[in-house]
Amino acid sequence: MSQHSELVGAKVVKLAPKPVEPLSVGPRSVGYDTKGTPMSLLNEYIQKEQQLKQLQEDLQRLEGDQRLKSELEFKAKLEALMTEFGKRPSDVIALLDPASDQRGVKTTASGNARRKRRLKIYKNPKTGEVIETRGGNHKGLRSWKDEYGDEAVESWLVRMED
Repeated sequence: MSQHSELVGAKVVKLAPKPVEPLSVGPRSVGYDTKGTPMSLLNEYIQKEQQLKQLQEDLQRLEGDQRLKSELEFKAKLEALMTEFGKRPSDVIALLDPASDQRGVKTTASGNARRKRRLKIYKNPKTGEVIETRGGNHKGLRSWKDEYGDEAVESWLVRMED
């Protein structure tokens, strides 16, 4: 007989399979070991505790390292000098490595490498109105192109500036 049926009197009665509950404890799910099998909450706790202990040992070892102490001291003195003279890290880099300053010209503060668009100056010969824009979505320019056509308006370009 299958595991989902019962003998009741002389009849075999089929039972609906029991739903399988997901392995979870409260609102968080159970972690998995390195083999991908679920581990108990206690095992997960013990594993995390061991990892924490290892990290604390690594941190203590680093704190005792003379090279780290030397670098931390240098950093503190450098920051004090920068504060004293009102300089930013980028100022110090530009002073020590001028070639890096030229590389930085290509990017803006946000890190965007796109260069600034050229300024286009258009003059409507019919009205004498002047529009200066760096893009094609200028409201007035768009209305001119709708009224007079793209080619006509582009012919009204007076000059371009960087």
